Amino acid sequence: MQSKAQRIIDILIDYENNTMSADHVLDWVSQFDEADRGFILDELAVIFQKTYISKEKCISLIKNYIVFWTNKFKYTSVQAFLLDTVFLDLQSPGKSQKELLAFFNEIISDTYGVSLMQCGQNAKHYIYLDDVLSTGNTVYRQLESWLTDKSERNALLSNYEYIKNKGLTLHVCLLCAHTWGMNNIEFRFTKAFGNDVKKHIKYQWYHLVDNNLKAFNPKLNHMLPVEDQPTEIQQYLASLDFANANEDRAYRKTTQPVTNIIFISGFQNSIRKHIFEERCRNSFSRPKFTCAAITATWVYHKIT
Repeated sequence: MQSKAQRIIDILIDYENNTMSADHVLDWVSQFDEADRGFILDELAVIFQKTYISKEKCISLIKNYIVFWTNKFKYTSVQAFLLDTVFLDLQSPGKSQKELLAFFNEIISDTYGVSLMQCGQNAKHYIYLDDVLSTGNTVYRQLESWLTDKSERNALLSNYEYIKNKGLTLHVCLLCAHTWGMNNIEFRFTKAFGNDVKKHIKYQWYHLVDNNLKAFNPKLNHMLPVEDQPTEIQQYLASLDFANANEDRAYRKTTQPVTNIIFISGFQNSIRKHIFEERCRNSFSRPKFTCAAITATWVYHKIT
C-alpha cells in the first residue's frame, strides 16, 4: 500500500504548496473500507497520470502553443508573430490568467527576447489564454464585456466590430476545456453577436473533458454517476441547486461511455462508483486531497 501511495505523490510532486506525503495519502484513503483502498489508490494514480499537468509539462505546452500559433498564422519567426498578437489580460489579480500570462512573459522574454508589453503592436491576432473552461461562465462574461467595449484601435467601433471589419480572429486557448461549457458559450456568443461570431472566435485546448451528455456518443472521460444510487446519494444530489437545474444531465446511462478511456478496466461497475460518490459527499472535512482528487479529471498546477 505504501508504494501505491508513493506513486501518487511522485506524480503530484510539484503541486503548489504541496505538503503531502505517502503517509498523508494513506491517512486519506483510510476513510474507505480496507478491501477497497488498494483499488482506489490505483485508480487515482491512473487518473492523475492522465490529467495532471506539472510545471515542466506546462512549460512544454506553452512553448508548443507558441510554435503552433507561429506556424498557423504563417510567420517565419516567433518574434514577428508576437509583435502582431494581442494577449488579452482580463482577469483580476490572483486569478489563473494573470499567473499564466506572467509565466508566458517569462518564457518569451528568455527564449525570444520579446516581452508581453511588446506584443500586439500591430494587433493582427487576439489570444485569450487561460487554464480551464468548465461551465464557461467566466470566459463568456469577460469576453462578452471586452467584445462590446470600445476598441483601442478605433474608438468608433466596439472590439467585436473592429475584429469583424478587419477579418481578424479571437483565439480562446486553454489547457483544459469541458465540451458542455464550450457548447454553452458558443451558443451564448451567437445569441449576443449573431452567427458571424463563429467565424471570429476559435478554440484550442490541450485536454478535453467530453462531458456533454446531450452530444452524440460523448466520451465522458470524467466521473459521472448512474441513476441507480443509494438513497443518501440521491438526497445529497437533490440538495444541490445546480444539480436540480440540470437534472437531465445529472446521470449517465449504464451503457455510457461506449469506450472507457480514463479509468482502469472494470471501473464502470456502479458498485465501485458508489464507493467514491458516497465518500465524496461526506469528505469535505478530510484532507485537502479528497474531493478534488476523486471527482475531477483535471488537476491544474497553479504556476508560481
